[in-house]
Amino acid sequence: MEFNILETILNSVAIGLGVTIVPQSAVEHLSTSGSVYCHPIPKEYGSISTVFIRRKDVYMTKSMQSFLKTIAEHRHKKSFNEEKDSYLSI
Repeated sequence: MEFNILETILNSVAIGLGVTIVPQSAVEHLSTSGSVYCHPIPKEYGSISTVFIRRKDVYMTKSMQSFLKTIAEHRHKKSFNEEKDSYLSI
């Protein structure tokens, strides 16, 4: 079963319907309340490539062009906090 809304995913884990891999910041409130247990993932496995996708045949607005230009300019910069690992919520 797949969900696409973070809160639905987290609530499903909290009531025992599954597990997920999410950024630590997304589950800190559940972890501190005792709803879930967080297992640290080693740094070598805690980083993934993320892509932005859009429909190919849709008109490219100026805003979209600007957004894509910004992505291209920052492509190789790390925007996440390397001090924090990703966590597996069970």
